[in-house]
Amino acid sequence: MIVKSCFIILFLFFTFAYGKPIKGKTGKSHAKAPKVQSNTDALKFLNKFGYNQCSGSVDAKIKGEKPLCQSSLQTMIEHFQTFYRLPVTGRADDKTVALMNKARCGLGDYPLACSAFRPWPNSTLKWTLNNEAPKLGKDKTRSLIQEAFGDWARYAPLKFREAEAGEKTDFSISFQTGEHDDGYPFDGSGGTLAHAFFPTDGKVHFDATEDWTDKYVDGAGYNFRLVASHQIGHALGLPHSRDPKSLMFPFYQLIQPQDLLPKDDRAFIRALYATSATNKPTTFRATTVKTTAATKKTTTQTQTLSDDRCARFFDAVFGGSDNWLYTLDYDIVWRNYQGQWDPQGLPITDVFPGAEPHMMAGIVSPVTKKIYLFKGRRVWRFSPPNTLDSGFPKHLFGTGTPFNPVAALYEKKHIWL
Repeated sequence: MIVKSCFIILFLFFTFAYGKPIKGKTGKSHAKAPKVQSNTDALKFLNKFGYNQCSGSVDAKIKGEKPLCQSSLQTMIEHFQTFYRLPVTGRADDKTVALMNKARCGLGDYPLACSAFRPWPNSTLKWTLNNEAPKLGKDKTRSLIQEAFGDWARYAPLKFREAEAGEKTDFSISFQTGEHDDGYPFDGSGGTLAHAFFPTDGKVHFDATEDWTDKYVDGAGYNFRLVASHQIGHALGLPHSRDPKSLMFPFYQLIQPQDLLPKDDRAFIRALYATSATNKPTTFRATTVKTTAATKKTTTQTQTLSDDRCARFFDAVFGGSDNWLYTLDYDIVWRNYQGQWDPQGLPITDVFPGAEPHMMAGIVSPVTKKIYLFKGRRVWRFSPPNTLDSGFPKHLFGTGTPFNPVAALYEKKHIWL
């Protein structure tokens, strides 16, 4: 009986001692990305991806009086729901939370970085792979990156090649975890998959903790080529798309290779770099070249609007009382007078002192000759000659006031957004 009892005790000891992974052999399991489960979680998510219009705003930091810029959780949720064409309830309902919890790109939905829509100045670009996805290995990772660059090279007059050792590179590609010294830490598997920086930064980072795969099957992990193609799109200057069928849609979705690139992405890259209907993928491995004593210097000319106006995406276009046509391109204003463009763009703060980058709509009142600029839920008013009126910008109030109006119309002595 005593022997039997000792056997049971030993059995229980070994069960509890060895019923867990053994450290040093199975390795440390990667943490899962936190899920959105409460309003507090939703607020953190919306702040992270750019839906707090007061984040970093000077107006939001005014003390001793009511701040001009205020963002409520309801307002931010409504903006998120509008952006993704969900039922606008202003609440973190099931559909909203389900989308928030999907794996996605780390770039915010708003505001766009100042380099979005700006192409690289040269057409031959080099890339470097600094490490690889452990599950895929370096050769497979490199091959999939080449395919990802080829997805864009089919529709734009661009050439990509892997840089040689010691050669200056345009794109630096690496796998990172957690904090990695760029201000955008990864959050663990199943959350933020990757992020990239707009031209001409060139950094492309992937979360090394993700289950990367080369398979095009749901449930097999995250297809590395698709995510790489998405991030390369950002590195080439493309923002996110609201089209759920687009490769540049912020949330991960499975697209079969024969369907690359979707229509929306083809249109964007062609607009940014000009159409190349016959251009073929031009990615290839780096090859050994002979070193020459002298290298040919290349010069690039400063772009003007006349060079690439058909490939630009303006935030706002409106005519002024001074007979100038104003086109706002993030923080630059391009002006046209009687069919003639300014030779160079002007900083928006020079043309409209007190304005901010990325104004969303603009209009001039034919009665008062004043110019109105709109962004978020604020309005700037300028009197001739483009002087900011006292007390502006002001907050827009009223039920149904759109966040970031895309256009403004003057009719019946009223401005409609």
